[in-house]
Amino acid sequence: SFEVFRDYPFNQGKDIIPVKNGVVKIDYDAGTVLLLPHSPEHRITFSLPVVYDPEASNEAFHDTVISQYVEEDLVDILYMIPAIALLQSQGTKPYKKAFILQGDANAGKTTYLEWLTRLFGPENISRASLQQVTQDRFINGVLEGKLFNAFYDLSDVPLETVGQFKALTGGFDHQVERKHANPYQSRIFAVHCFSCNAPPDVPEKVVYDGAFWERWEYINFLNIFDTDTGFNDRAFNEENIS
Repeated sequence: SFEVFRDYPFNQGKDIIPVKNGVVKIDYDAGTVLLLPHSPEHRITFSLPVVYDPEASNEAFHDTVISQYVEEDLVDILYMIPAIALLQSQGTKPYKKAFILQGDANAGKTTYLEWLTRLFGPENISRASLQQVTQDRFINGVLEGKLFNAFYDLSDVPLETVGQFKALTGGFDHQVERKHANPYQSRIFAVHCFSCNAPPDVPEKVVYDGAFWERWEYINFLNIFDTDTGFNDRAFNEENIS
């Protein structure tokens, strides 16, 4: 027998995060966490490539990695980015935020995005530029089902329009259009995060568009690091990811 759902039934649990070794259930009011077994009853369409370990500590990773990228008053935003992705994947309200990581070469922007990739898994991340997000009519098909849209080294090619970007960051329910297929309604909750040396210009009419500018958190990566080809594998080991 089949169960019929009139509304979108997936990713609606506002207190669960699927991981490798089960489903983490969080009681936000009590501040408690349970690890439940995987089950179709959760109706989740994704999983994070993370082993939940309640004994894992974040202190060394915070001190030696995350806190080194930006000034102290911006460090919380680096944690807010994945937090919003998790909350939006749980079907909470849209937070209407996107993120620009700006800095010179070797400032840690790419390494930070690599952390997000290992934390959420490449299968849960799309790689569309801001120009694509604002102009590509088929972009919803790229973003559908993704937790993140993370793009490295955004070019400074000027944006032509921003309406599509505002719509995607303003709500979850969107029409998906794919080539040679009928359009359909779906939910898109990906958080957009772009790294760049300099952000692209916007159309003149957008300069005074408060709804556009309020969506952005602009994060300066001010430090310069020596090239270390083994850093990612050392820093993003299973314990730190947990």
